Formats: sequence, C-alpha cells, structure tokens
Amino acid sequence: MPKEISTYNLKALALPVYVPSILFALAEGSLIPVIPAVAEKFGANVATAAIIVGLLMFGTLAMDLPAAKLVNRFGERRSMIAAALAAAVGMFFAVFAQNLIVLGLGVF
Repeated sequence: MPKEISTYNLKALALPVYVPSILFALAEGSLIPVIPAVAEKFGANVATAAIIVGLLMFGTLAMDLPAAKLVNRFGERRSMIAAALAAAVGMFFAVFAQNLIVLGLGVF
C-alpha cells in the first residue's frame, strides 16, 4: 500500500487561526473580573452581578450557530471581521452604559 502524505501543516495555521483566537479569548477573559465591579457601581447585588457576567457566556452560546452560518456563507475572514465589529459594538454599549440593562446588552 502506498503511504499517504498529509498536507496538514499546523505551523501554517498558527498566524491566521490560532493567534486571533487566542487574542480574542484573552481579551474576553480579562473582562470577566471587571464586569461585576461595573454592575456593582450601578447598584447590583452579588446575584445580579453574577447574572450580568453570565450573559457573556450565554451570548457566546447563543451566537455560535449564527456564526457558523456566517462562516459557511461569507467565509472565515469576513466572519471574523463581522465578529470583531459586533464585539466592538457590545464593548461600546458596556463602556458607556448608564444602567444595568444597557450593561447587560453590551455584555451579551
């Protein structure tokens, strides 16, 4: 039997795939300790602050299927650009929030 040669190169995927994913995950993870402090500033108790923080993961879960459809339809590059813009809009809402509802929308 002839030996098959694999064309899969992990090093070639590092810059276009893994580096942006790692940077996004680090940025998102670094926000988790800040969100409860901001929620507390708006008068949230511990449970409400936890719900606001949980909206981050719930938003990730809720948007996974639409994101997969976007990747299939428009490609990875355009989808990542759209995701970065959506994250920027969410950050804008969270940074300039004046109450818990707007903060929750931005975090989601």
